Amino acid sequence: MKSRRMSTAITATIILVNLVCVLLLYLVANMTMTTMMKRSEMENLHDSLHVQTEIIQEYIHHQEDLLYTYGDSDVVRAFLKNPDDSALQAEAQAYTERFYSRLESWEGLYIGEWDTHIIAHSSPEAVGMVTREGEPLLQLQNEMASRNGLYNAGIIVSPASGKLIISMYCPVFDTDGNTILGYV
Repeated sequence: MKSRRMSTAITATIILVNLVCVLLLYLVANMTMTTMMKRSEMENLHDSLHVQTEIIQEYIHHQEDLLYTYGDSDVVRAFLKNPDDSALQAEAQAYTERFYSRLESWEGLYIGEWDTHIIAHSSPEAVGMVTREGEPLLQLQNEMASRNGLYNAGIIVSPASGKLIISMYCPVFDTDGNTILGYV
């Protein structure tokens, strides 16, 4: 009987030790795997975010280049020098509409005098509008002048469509490279 109790106690102890060891092994393996999976997933998310950020930046740079190209036209420069010339206005309006027709996902494209008076627009009904006055006008002018080039205002809600857009402005300089004639 004593031998049987002793063998039962030994068996129970061995089973208990095995259960504790298996439980510890399970917990350590589970924690290790969970940690490795979390780390791997975070690295994948970081890589994915990095790639998406690069795609967005490349897209924005391409759109900025298009705006530079549009604003660097002799037609735009000549019209900003003489905005009352009806022949130049017709040529600039046609150039704006033609250039805009080749763009994808742009809400609008326009030529504005330095006081934000629109003198040619991809939507002809917008010609004549003044988009900013007072402090907002000064802020826009200061931003464009301080960058001495394109000002990307970032993502804003469009007042025209209510959609999120990337708002970019590029000053148009006279041939001297210093005098700002207007902007696109």
